[in-house]
Amino acid sequence: MNKAIPILLSITFIVHSAKSQSFTLNDCLDTAIAHSPALTAEELNIESAEVNLKAERHTYLPTAVATINNGLSAGFQQTFNETMSGEYSSVKSYTNSATVDVSVTLWNAGARRTLIKHRQLLKNAAEKQRQYREIEVKTNVIEKFFNLAMAQKRLEIAVENCAMQDSNVITAQKLYNLGHRSQRDVMDAKTNLAQDVMERKKEQDNVVISEMQLRIAINHADSIAIDVQDIETEQIIPPFEDFYNKALEINPEIAAYKTQIEAAELEKEYYKRLQYPSLTLNYEAGTQGQKFFHEENKDFGKQWKDNAYQTIYLSLKVPIFSQLSNKDNIAKSEIEIRRHRNDLDQILLDLGGELRNVWLGVEQSRSTADLAAQTAELARQQYEFAQKDFKLGNIASYELYVYKNKFVSSQLQAVNAEYEFLFRLAVLKLFTEL
Repeated sequence: MNKAIPILLSITFIVHSAKSQSFTLNDCLDTAIAHSPALTAEELNIESAEVNLKAERHTYLPTAVATINNGLSAGFQQTFNETMSGEYSSVKSYTNSATVDVSVTLWNAGARRTLIKHRQLLKNAAEKQRQYREIEVKTNVIEKFFNLAMAQKRLEIAVENCAMQDSNVITAQKLYNLGHRSQRDVMDAKTNLAQDVMERKKEQDNVVISEMQLRIAINHADSIAIDVQDIETEQIIPPFEDFYNKALEINPEIAAYKTQIEAAELEKEYYKRLQYPSLTLNYEAGTQGQKFFHEENKDFGKQWKDNAYQTIYLSLKVPIFSQLSNKDNIAKSEIEIRRHRNDLDQILLDLGGELRNVWLGVEQSRSTADLAAQTAELARQQYEFAQKDFKLGNIASYELYVYKNKFVSSQLQAVNAEYEFLFRLAVLKLFTEL
């Protein structure tokens, strides 16, 4: 009985029964993005940058401080009466005071506006960094997904290989019964079948491992089925110049470095503006009352009314000694600008080479896949001719097994080449479809 057929049927049944609830490649990508700790970390960076931006915007609001003080004092203090003021005597007293201070910056050479722009650029850079990290996550998922697809396809070939060899064993046994084959020939066919069964077991294990690696990549431990059958088959490769220019234009890593350069330039401008004077409008109002123990005191309400005051004034602040620290910060900003520009040049150089390799890899893998498919078709035809000779008794089992192995090997090479091409093509699209 053909033992391979039930296995193939069970695989087919599982795939069809789970199809309605299985994960496609897009589902795997969405799940990975939703559950990736690396992307969560990038989201936290964006939130932190947003909070810093809001905090900087709030500095435009007036500064208002209300203070209420209550205190007990003991020792020599100034006392006041109708005939003398300012006399010091040893007394105990209780003091209550309230003040309100309000200040508004009228002019600071645009330093605050510059700093707000700087914070906005830092937020933009964090968002671009998150997009770049998303590409890394997607690339990893795509690789694991196509590894699983290839593993399942190899398992199908291994199952078919066992079915073919099982049929050859039956044929060899019939020829032996008719006296056209030796017992050794039958044993050769059975031994070869045992080897094929071992290869099938290896491919089954490889499917399990590949699926586990994909689940790790998408950070999803639930027992959901993965549908690798619905793979996009469109195989249009864009011209290199179109691909290259589009990829450079929208690449988030390049955009992030450009944003960091702009942020460093604004930071330098901010420290420059701190060297100019600033003008602030201030308003202060307050009152107080004081009670001396063991002395006759005015009523607190009367004291608060008599001691009330308010003041409005302008403050002109001219930086003097802080100029040295500002100049140091300007020098540091210039170093950061040069560092980011050097990093950008390096990224452009590395990315340019990477994009050329990606595009060239797609072109080469497509050619390899086409050649491998042609070779597999020739090997199939050769095996079919060998099968006819075997049934006529013209060749032995081991010779037929050689032809069958060539056919199976060419099938595996074709599968590997096909999925290598599809994987590279999917990665290529990542660079232009952000």
